[in-house]
Amino acid sequence: MNKSCVICGKKADLHHLEGSRIGQGNNRNKVNHMGRRVEALCRVHHDAWHHDEANLMAKYHLSGIRVNAEIAQLYRLNTVGGNDDRSYV
Repeated sequence: MNKSCVICGKKADLHHLEGSRIGQGNNRNKVNHMGRRVEALCRVHHDAWHHDEANLMAKYHLSGIRVNAEIAQLYRLNTVGGNDDRSYV
């Protein structure tokens, strides 16, 4: 499944929103993605998001979507095991 940036339409990766972060101690291959908020962003917008997420969310009126079983299966996201950071709930 190809993902397109929700802002510009270019090829995208999933970005985990504030409170749903991956990395920073949360291993994307081991963490349970269920319930985490994500959105598809190209590399340019993804990098910008890491520097100014609150303002960009307001500017583009985005809030992301919560990963459910269908989304997890579609993007092959891990859904087993514990969550390293439960601040997203």
